[in-house]
Amino acid sequence: MKFGTMDLDSSLYELIPITPIHIGSGNELLPYNYIIKNGIYYKIDITEIYESLPEKEKETFEREIGKGIINFRSYLNRVYNENLGYIYKGEVEEKFNEVYSRKLNGAARVNEENQLIIKEFIENFKGKYIPGSSIKGAIRTAFLSEEGDNINYKLGRKKDSKTAPFVLLDDSGKFPITNKREVANKAKEIEAGILNIRELNPKADPFKNISVGDTSVVEDAVKVFSIERVSKNPEKNSMPMGTIEGVKSLLSCGKEISFTFRMSFKNYREGTFKGRVRDIIEETNIFQEDLFNYLNAKARKLLDDELVFFKENRNKESEKVCKEIEKILDKIMEESSEDEALIRIGQGAGFNSSTFNLYNKGRNIKINDPKTKVVTDIYPMGWALIRKK
Repeated sequence: MKFGTMDLDSSLYELIPITPIHIGSGNELLPYNYIIKNGIYYKIDITEIYESLPEKEKETFEREIGKGIINFRSYLNRVYNENLGYIYKGEVEEKFNEVYSRKLNGAARVNEENQLIIKEFIENFKGKYIPGSSIKGAIRTAFLSEEGDNINYKLGRKKDSKTAPFVLLDDSGKFPITNKREVANKAKEIEAGILNIRELNPKADPFKNISVGDTSVVEDAVKVFSIERVSKNPEKNSMPMGTIEGVKSLLSCGKEISFTFRMSFKNYREGTFKGRVRDIIEETNIFQEDLFNYLNAKARKLLDDELVFFKENRNKESEKVCKEIEKILDKIMEESSEDEALIRIGQGAGFNSSTFNLYNKGRNIKINDPKTKVVTDIYPMGWALIRKK
């Protein structure tokens, strides 16, 4: 489609989760916002349930709610059935189902109540979806990572600790840059250098000509998972990180769930500009085929890194999952690298996924490489396939 001095290429794509994905809404569901019964998870509205009860049961409801939240949630679980209504429902992993059943009538310690909090997946008034901004952000990072042939910066730790947050260091690599504006300017400088523009601003950024819409809503896509942080050191215990609503995935559930979204590219037509202006403008053109190649190249680096991690961690099951993802990537590269790509999004995608770390010439592997990964059961989180329809 012609669009002034530009061509518009707008197509539909599908996103298929390969491992569980979680993109949070910022909301946390407490044990009276949901019920788990017979292995099914129901998000509920207490007011609607009350209105659906017979008049005599409403009196019991009112008495029970006055006895405290733990007593009330136990009562609610006993009396609840699907006919009383729910906002949506989903599956529950067995591990969390057992925790819920065990702690339904009260936890032994106060802090154990936190184990029943569920982080909600993002939704709109229609249901659960994946934001276009999450997809575009991952595409942009892959593009910049692969395009940048001279990415060079130094990171240290905020304190003398292996787990303290990273800080940007000055060129000597000895002193942290504490001024937030300086840190932001350094990040913009790196990106502008990769994009061959004088400074990073919305008008000059070629990604302004790429739009990625939110995905369609998919029914019955949610499952409740427990997540944990595992250490590269096999002698260290994993650290529980709570419970999430995640999207069911191909490898974890054996089911292919497809989210549809639209991606559009506006590029200047050849011959629109002349001379040096032409060279500058045409450098800003970005095409879908190139982006998919960049995504697959970055996916290869991420998988190589994860295979090393889980081998050192002696986690053979997670290592096997990574090899299954690698097989999917190999098939893409053999058959359809211009129309399919692997992408990684959401919580647990990891530091290497959202940064230039694996491409950074100033990278100190001992200091900068993550010592932990986030998994749910045996599955590294956030992997998906995107495919042009």
